Amino acid sequence: MANITKVIAVILVLLALSIALYAWSLGRHPAPIVKPPSNISTLYPVVVATKLLPAGQPIASDAVRLEKLPINPEGSFKSVDDVVGQAPSIDLMAGSPVLATHMATGLAARVAVGERAVAIKVDETNAVGNRIEPGDYVDLFVYLKRDNGEVEQSQARLLLSKLRVLAYGATSVDGPGQAAKTVGVNVLSPRQDVARTAVLAVPVGQVNQLALAETEGRLLLALRNPQDNEVLDPTLFAASSSVLKVQDNGKATINGSTRAAAGLGLQSFSGASNERRHPAVMPPASSLALPSAHSKPAASEIEVIRGGKREMVSH
Repeated sequence: MANITKVIAVILVLLALSIALYAWSLGRHPAPIVKPPSNISTLYPVVVATKLLPAGQPIASDAVRLEKLPINPEGSFKSVDDVVGQAPSIDLMAGSPVLATHMATGLAARVAVGERAVAIKVDETNAVGNRIEPGDYVDLFVYLKRDNGEVEQSQARLLLSKLRVLAYGATSVDGPGQAAKTVGVNVLSPRQDVARTAVLAVPVGQVNQLALAETEGRLLLALRNPQDNEVLDPTLFAASSSVLKVQDNGKATINGSTRAAAGLGLQSFSGASNERRHPAVMPPASSLALPSAHSKPAASEIEVIRGGKREMVSH
């Protein structure tokens, strides 16, 4: 009986020691304190529209503002100055975030108001040996060959001055390699292929001249210093007659788009004389004098060409 009592006592002592050891270990590693959830979320600065932003219209400074939003959309703007002046490609409603994907990109964003991007054919002989780069300025000359029709004489003249080059071959001003990606050219060496086209920024009222010059003649690009501001003065030349007659509506001038719609004929473009444009009208038959019986017939002449020389022979 005494032995049983001793065994029970030993078991109780060991149990007490185990409980004490467990309590000591808990004291050394307290349980983490769980913080109550906070109701305050993180806010991000985002530029939003304060009113409708029409597509294609430059964004005014009073049309956007910077707001703190609980969301941070990808491509959002953090400053109003980064948005003002850009044009969205779609209509943006008031209160909507303005994103980079909403802005017009590419060459369209680099064409100034009143200009149009026009592509022309180029090669080494008419484009300064392919030394032209996007962003350069060029003068455009035209050579017209006499055709005994609408062009009275062969001529070469300056057509348009200080035109901005938007793209040349596979390179473009809208970013490194952007045009190369479009046509599938290696971006690391976009100029490895010979350029066949150049894209120029042309005033809309002068696109007709460029179209006629390229179709009926030969163009020549002359590279110029961008600091050279000398340009041709169109007011010193007589106005070319248009294909369509423009009605007099009391306006002092017409805009470039209307001038382009009026058209331009090759005769007017080449500077043909009025006699060539309007053949002489024959006088009425009653005013022609009939030869008398005693009058001598007028001698007639025949043009004879011998060995490249022309002679008039009477008979």
